[in-house]
Amino acid sequence: MAKEIKRAFPESKITALDLPDVIAAAPRADGITFRPGDFFEPWQVSADVIIMSRILRDWDDSKASKILKNAAKALLQGGKCLILEMILQESAPNGHLCDLHLLAVSGGRERTIRQWGDLLNANGFKITSVHSRDGFINVIEGEPYVYDQ
Repeated sequence: MAKEIKRAFPESKITALDLPDVIAAAPRADGITFRPGDFFEPWQVSADVIIMSRILRDWDDSKASKILKNAAKALLQGGKCLILEMILQESAPNGHLCDLHLLAVSGGRERTIRQWGDLLNANGFKITSVHSRDGFINVIEGEPYVYDQ
């Protein structure tokens, strides 16, 4: 994903943050900095935009909250967070098998838009927009209520 973003926005500075062994195995690309870290510990980066793709779904609300709090602290003034995740429909069965699988495998979960809103609000973010591309992956755009630097 970092390579695609760099290709679309060549002037951007991109830092990929992940566990040390993931970063060590990641193929390198010009203009992308790879930084080992732990989503549950304070991040040693700051950014205008943080993109989390299918990360929060792997965790229960308590652990997802820790990640979101670290994201909020890493955002620069005026920054935003883009969360790429499935959004469960409250009145339709689509995605509920994925939800059950996540619960069994990692303790994580898919969430409805109301649940995403509750999780983000509880951790200093407000949802500013939701973009649906294909119904499977959505982009939830959030801004922090307070910038904590």
